[in-house]
Amino acid sequence: MASKIRQRLTLALVLAVGMGLALAQAASAAPRPGAPRRARPTAVRGFNLFAGAAQAVVNANRIQCGMNNLGEQCVNPTNSPTVGGGYWPKGSPDQYVFNGGLQLAGMIPGNRANFAWSGDTVGVFFFDAAGTHPQGSGVTNVYSSLIKDDLDNWPTAAYVNDAGLFDAALLGRKVISQQDTWVRYWDGNLNLSAGRQHAMGVLVDQRTMMWNFPTGNQDILYFVIRFINITATDPARYAGLAAAGYSASDIADIVALAQSFHDAVRIKYGVTLPDTGIQFVNVYAGPQQDPDVDANQYSQNHSTANLPFSMDVAYLGTFTAPTWQYPPDIFFGPWARTAGFEGLKFLRGPADVSGNQIGITMFTNTTNGGPFPDRDNVQALWRLASNNLLPVDGQCNSPVNTPLCQSVQQKVDTRMYMFSGPLTINPGESQVVVTASVFGAAYGPVIQSDPTGLNLGDPNFDIPPGFPGTTTGYISATSRSGQNGLDTLRQIDKAMGWNSVGPYVNTLDGTGGSPANGRLDQNEIPVIKGSFLAKALVAQAVFDAKFLLPYAPDAPQFYLIPGDNQVTVVWQPSATETGAGDPYFAVASNPLSPLYDQDYRANDVEGYRIYRGRTQSELALITQFDYAGTTMTDYTGQFSNSDYGSRCAPELGIVTTCPATFFPHRVALSGDVVQVRTGDRAQLTSLDVIVTKAATAVTGGNSGFPGLTDTGVPFAYVDRTARD
Repeated sequence: MASKIRQRLTLALVLAVGMGLALAQAASAAPRPGAPRRARPTAVRGFNLFAGAAQAVVNANRIQCGMNNLGEQCVNPTNSPTVGGGYWPKGSPDQYVFNGGLQLAGMIPGNRANFAWSGDTVGVFFFDAAGTHPQGSGVTNVYSSLIKDDLDNWPTAAYVNDAGLFDAALLGRKVISQQDTWVRYWDGNLNLSAGRQHAMGVLVDQRTMMWNFPTGNQDILYFVIRFINITATDPARYAGLAAAGYSASDIADIVALAQSFHDAVRIKYGVTLPDTGIQFVNVYAGPQQDPDVDANQYSQNHSTANLPFSMDVAYLGTFTAPTWQYPPDIFFGPWARTAGFEGLKFLRGPADVSGNQIGITMFTNTTNGGPFPDRDNVQALWRLASNNLLPVDGQCNSPVNTPLCQSVQQKVDTRMYMFSGPLTINPGESQVVVTASVFGAAYGPVIQSDPTGLNLGDPNFDIPPGFPGTTTGYISATSRSGQNGLDTLRQIDKAMGWNSVGPYVNTLDGTGGSPANGRLDQNEIPVIKGSFLAKALVAQAVFDAKFLLPYAPDAPQFYLIPGDNQVTVVWQPSATETGAGDPYFAVASNPLSPLYDQDYRANDVEGYRIYRGRTQSELALITQFDYAGTTMTDYTGQFSNSDYGSRCAPELGIVTTCPATFFPHRVALSGDVVQVRTGDRAQLTSLDVIVTKAATAVTGGNSGFPGLTDTGVPFAYVDRTARD
């Protein structure tokens, strides 16, 4: 349902009530014919100090993504070597991702005469595309906020405490989304030595979050990944972690892991690490992914970059996946009933020594064999990330003076990489990368034919990626020698929802709330509402708002006065009714934000419920009150056909039966108030509009709760059914 209406009709609770969602089974797809089997490591159990499981599935919105405690993302939870773990929508056979995760590569400075590892190239394949040199292992299991035992044993390091990433209203919480996960992993299993001379000494704390609101966010999964140099055993070296919200006991846990790493290195390599640790320089880090858009056609994929949006994107070259499902709440109107897009958006990169954020400095493909194969050791990984290729590594084919290397143009089993650097990471210090996995449908009018004139559905149909443009102009070069030629937008950009034609060279610089800075920023780009790129802007806006999203009104202060076989409940108005109200209003009321919602209000409480029970798990509703004579001003047409008629769906361009006063239109808040979110209506051949999914405020979700009855709110209630 619409974020504003959802908030308007969420009742503040006098007593708390627990909520939960069930996990769905992971969908499966056919094994890859002839694909190499990818060996997977066994999780190290020595540091599994808490609850959780080695694998988990996140699926609280329309995405299904398998996680494990080895550092792999959107991986099959059974560690299948042939079946992936990233599906959209969840529960369907529509696989988009095989696997993904973090990679790092850097150097140890100094004189080898003074220290045995000085001058070494070091790195970690937490995600190993080749499957021959995995290097990550679990320190904890994966905690999921939907599992009670996990939530009861939530580690203190997993609390939301970093004021640099999260809004002040969220700090101190265990969970802030409809499903959070948290896991800690490292490269401290020294038996995983393939592809490197020795371990690097990196510990990673990873959080994921997913929401079903606001519109667009139901197709986004967020990753917050902090990696720490744990080569020091001196606790003073880790003092900086306090600024990221780590407590003294959290830091002590990390120091204990560092000591374990020191001991293991001394036994395995015969090397004594200094207590003050080892500095890493010229480090490149970033999220990488092996997308398999349609497991049955994994070798028919493309991946490319969209530099103004700081993201890489994968898609099926033919766009035709006949065995897939195309639910009408996603694939409606102009959104083609074909395979769509999945991309990793870089929301925040690491910082340089001055604290300035570093963006993407390298985008590239590799392939499963083929023209630009996967890297098989950390030295080759560093050369790729830093753009210092040797002849043995292959050659870049993208325009020079761009953060691009290889952009494979033929359909292959593609992998996609984003790196940021160079960085210096001192012992005990950390860096953070924040990314979002975004899913979206293709814009149908653009993919009806490919550049050769073949029609969609032809087995030879293909829209190659071309070469992405820079942020100072939009270049579509056919070769490195064509780097100075400006061209129209790529066809694939338009299919993602870039609503423009070229040439396109900074014509909108200084618009969309962005400064006139001589480059093309993502907020300056016109996108089609509901498109893949529009969702990418939602992801950026959610991050820029420090993950502050709509929440239920604050629960009120209440008091119980016992009597003979009765109890009187007295309560005060929720703080959301007065003062500044909902802090998210500052975001939703900004017309320049992708999260702008005209229907949203700051002071927004409709009523109250009183529950009673012996424990939180058995609370039962005993009464409900809502304010009398209240209305809601609707600016966007998010109510049901019973309110607006059978031919009113503004998001589809249908306004025949919309009220004459539309918009705005005042709707009485009484009875069953039914809302419809963008994408939850479709037009029939009769031209009538059908609601495919509705959200009934207060009574929704088969809750059995009563509708709104305009009772008024007395702020006192005598329960005469209680017994002494």
